[in-house]
Amino acid sequence: MDLSRYAALFQTESREHLGSCAQALLEWERDLKATEPVVTVFRGMHTFKGMAAAMGFNHLTELAHRTETLLDVVRSDPGSASRELLDLLFRIVDALEAGVPDAVAGGDGKLDFTPLLDELTNASAASAPTGSWAIPVREDRPAPAAGGGRLVRVVIRSGTAMRGARAMLALRMAEGLGKVNTIRPPASTFEQEDFDVKLSFRFEGRASDASLIAAVQSAGTLPRSRWVRRLRSRSLAARSSVAARSGSICGGSMP
Repeated sequence: MDLSRYAALFQTESREHLGSCAQALLEWERDLKATEPVVTVFRGMHTFKGMAAAMGFNHLTELAHRTETLLDVVRSDPGSASRELLDLLFRIVDALEAGVPDAVAGGDGKLDFTPLLDELTNASAASAPTGSWAIPVREDRPAPAAGGGRLVRVVIRSGTAMRGARAMLALRMAEGLGKVNTIRPPASTFEQEDFDVKLSFRFEGRASDASLIAAVQSAGTLPRSRWVRRLRSRSLAARSSVAARSGSICGGSMP
């Protein structure tokens, strides 16, 4: 599937998410100890990273990923932000906004974010947690499921624009965590105008349920979903409903 067809969707949603980052940075600048703007910037950068990765824009993805990693440290240590850090984040958002049109035009490989990446390395070292913040957290990584992996079903809300693009972005995000196979309907049908709002695939990998949910939704294009684990087959089902039944695993945006 030619993802270049969805360049307009990527540009539109990139402006939205990077714009929210810029607005949150202005709020953060007024109160360096505030926590809500940190979370907003983290979410926006996480979503942008997922979209850029799904489109195959490696340079945009690397800068967003490195920024997200730093923000993850900062949000766990309230009050550690500085004016210098805010200035760096403003410049990163500006660079990503300027890089999007170039990447869409085929110039992602020519984007050079080396100076910003170097500054991120220095900022990450300065923001490294100590004491209680340095205690590692064990990630929940279930063993790979038997019988072809976990079955993932996704339902895209009826009436959503460019359903095929959203379906492909969801698949690309899942592929970043493990092996995706048995795609139904075939990805080749995503481009058809009558593409159904339902798709399913098998996922094989050690990613936790929460990580898989977040990866699919981080494309920034899917509606809220409900994921239900079937104990016997270790499958997952994702549906666009807001109510969770007993025993369900509820998917949502990244914290």
